[in-house]
Amino acid sequence: MKNLATQTASSTHEIDTLIDAIRSQTEETVVAIRGINGTIETLDENAAAIVQSGDRQAEATGEISRHVRDAANGTREVGDGVNEVAQAAGRTNEMTSEVLNAADGLMRHSADLDAQVDQFLQKLRAV
Repeated sequence: MKNLATQTASSTHEIDTLIDAIRSQTEETVVAIRGINGTIETLDENAAAIVQSGDRQAEATGEISRHVRDAANGTREVGDGVNEVAQAAGRTNEMTSEVLNAADGLMRHSADLDAQVDQFLQKLRAV
């Protein structure tokens, strides 16, 4: 019984470690998403500057337009990447919640098991 309680405590500790790792990865993902959003804003600003420059340089309009389209495609691709990262962060958050719920349940079961072991040991001592 004591071995089972020790294993339960060890498993609880392992789950806590996993939860901490998931939280850390979630925070890193959020930081990455913010960085990507900044890059997208910079790309959008650059695309706007290219368009304004095209107004001043009528003879280079065709070349500038091609670059703007390329930048827009790149922005869309980055945006798609941001969406994928955001979805992954959402899934990570969901998994974190599930792990936390499982850990809470395990902790309750561990406490119940500890109480039952204590009762059992008290009965053995009384005999």
